[in-house]
Amino acid sequence: MGWTVTRVTAYANVKQIKAYKEAFPDEKPKCSHCHVSEKPKKEDGEHDLNAYGKKAKELKAEPDAETYKAIGKDLQPQI
Repeated sequence: MGWTVTRVTAYANVKQIKAYKEAFPDEKPKCSHCHVSEKPKKEDGEHDLNAYGKKAKELKAEPDAETYKAIGKDLQPQI
């Protein structure tokens, strides 16, 4: 008997990018909008979400336009 460990990771896909653009038509989201790195690479472990990405995932597993509208264009750290 063997065990298989899988890891589920959320990545922006075309559907999520379209949803963000639907919410904010004048914006052009980049990887760094939701991820810690500008160009996250799965194999390097750089695909961690930043505060905005975590909030989007917290509100909905696969964010839609309404999710992004609820968060706003940007999530600035509270000081």
